[in-house]
Amino acid sequence: MDRIQAHLVRSSLEDFCLCGPALVSSVIRNLGDHYPDLRGLFPDDTSRYHVRWFATLQQVARFCDTFHRLEKPLGELGKQAAACGATAAHYRIVRNELLQAMADLAGDAWTADTANSWSLVLDAMTGAMLAGAMDIRRAA
Repeated sequence: MDRIQAHLVRSSLEDFCLCGPALVSSVIRNLGDHYPDLRGLFPDDTSRYHVRWFATLQQVARFCDTFHRLEKPLGELGKQAAACGATAAHYRIVRNELLQAMADLAGDAWTADTANSWSLVLDAMTGAMLAGAMDIRRAA
């Protein structure tokens, strides 16, 4: 990720800071509406996930240009997600829902370059989390 892409990710995330947990809440709600089987991976009360997910996005944005620092903790998250039944296909769906929610919230401030930069970041997150999930499968 180059400096311009990292700047786009960081600056766009700043726009979501006041409503970050609500952004995550809307993503989970949309998952339930459009993908009930995927929503089943979460507990009925997802409120504790709202803050944690957004905090993870903040960390990823902060270190997106030095992503290697995030690989181990994201791998641990991937292990936890795999233990709940998350699959690679689920990651793509969540990614797309998150990008759409961000675009909807940002309105005209959401550009193609911003979307592409976030896509890169979220794909890297997915890769790190799936690597962690594969570690748990290998151990089994």
